[in-house]
Amino acid sequence: MRFHEFITEEQQVTTDVDQLVADIKKGEIAPTVVQAISNYVRKKLATLQEPAPQQPQEPESQAPTVAKTQPQPVTTQLPPQGTEEPEENPETTAIKEAAMQLPPGVTLKPDELRKFLLKGGFKSEEINHIVTFAYRQTIELTCQKIAQMKMYKKGAADTLTNIFLKVPGTLSQRNHIAQVLTKTGVLDLGKFTQPHKGKFDDLIMAEYKSNPIVLNLKAELKNRSDLPTQVSAASKGAGEDLISILGNPVNKLSPGDLNINGKEFEIKAMGARLRGFGGNIVYGDPTRIYTEWATLVGQAIGPEGQSVMAGHGTSLKKYFHFSLANIQSLNDAVDVSKNPQCGALLRQAFDLLLETLYPMSNSKMRETILHSFDRKSGKFDFDTFRKNWFLFSYDYYKLTTADKKTGESMYAIMFFNQGTEDYQIVTDKKQIETNWDEYQLGTDLFNWTNPTGQAPKITLGKETRERRIPTKKV
Repeated sequence: MRFHEFITEEQQVTTDVDQLVADIKKGEIAPTVVQAISNYVRKKLATLQEPAPQQPQEPESQAPTVAKTQPQPVTTQLPPQGTEEPEENPETTAIKEAAMQLPPGVTLKPDELRKFLLKGGFKSEEINHIVTFAYRQTIELTCQKIAQMKMYKKGAADTLTNIFLKVPGTLSQRNHIAQVLTKTGVLDLGKFTQPHKGKFDDLIMAEYKSNPIVLNLKAELKNRSDLPTQVSAASKGAGEDLISILGNPVNKLSPGDLNINGKEFEIKAMGARLRGFGGNIVYGDPTRIYTEWATLVGQAIGPEGQSVMAGHGTSLKKYFHFSLANIQSLNDAVDVSKNPQCGALLRQAFDLLLETLYPMSNSKMRETILHSFDRKSGKFDFDTFRKNWFLFSYDYYKLTTADKKTGESMYAIMFFNQGTEDYQIVTDKKQIETNWDEYQLGTDLFNWTNPTGQAPKITLGKETRERRIPTKKV
């Protein structure tokens, strides 16, 4: 039951009907739904004029359904002479008679609908069914519209409908936000145009920042990446569905993840990777290039350095993967090298490697990593090397994802931590470098035998995952 303290059931029904009528006047109830309710009300009131049946009645009619065909005229049978009927309020009788005069298929005006529902003899439970139907059906139709606008498939509309019906709030409040998402959305897209950082709530328009429906939608959507899209071969990460649904105009397009207000954005959530360079799909069998690289590095660090690496359990004789531990081992090996050409040999080795792995790069781009090494001693700062590797990968990523026809690259990358809801929108690697201490880079920079050449994972802030409690078997 829908009782509130100090409010009678009749008062609550009147409040609900008044809210429905107000929403119809604002255009927030689908016209097909208003038509279906009008047909239902007309038929129901006309039926109430018929004589009481001799057999037991079936349970009360359920809520109306949206008509797919033009409704047929209702045939009204007048009661036979001499049949006694219970006394009825003259106003109710007049309303029923007025309903019988309505032509088939008419759509009631909001105030007429209010009069028929509240004064036409409907029971409270049936009115509740009608009100609930109006909102649920409109929310479902609106979610279908949102999915179509955002280039999602029908399954996404069904999921979105379930989310709207699950989040707390009145049906009218939830329906209102659904309508807003088809128009302005609730995100201030102007804030996406400038590089900056903040909390996700900073992107929400002022009038919706404390709206419970919006905040609950955010909580439901921020970790999702499973809404099926119509864009072929378009994989999605967490954060994309959140921005796509809450913002308008926002669509899933290529080359970036999202087209936000006409600009291409890539959304990178916790543990995301920038697209790799093709791995051995690009350079084929890694044996040749690895042998050349390992030979130059071995000459650079000398026997002393190789002995240090062996002490760390690493060696140049087998594939030297660029993991956190291995790079630290190489760093220690350089420290003991007695080769005066160590710096030049290491730069030569890595320039050869980078040119092979990243064939579209130029010498200026590769210098981002190469200047990590001291030109004479070859010594390098362990953390700086890893940072520079990622910054180089960022530049290369923007280069390789540019439009092949126009040469235009994506506008920005938005790093988003869905756990803390922190984000940073960057249009240049310098903006990442300035805030590097706030990023967490994965352990592996590069793996020789990985066929896809996956780039390292990157997270703005600390990567956290919701703990999943295993289901106990009964």
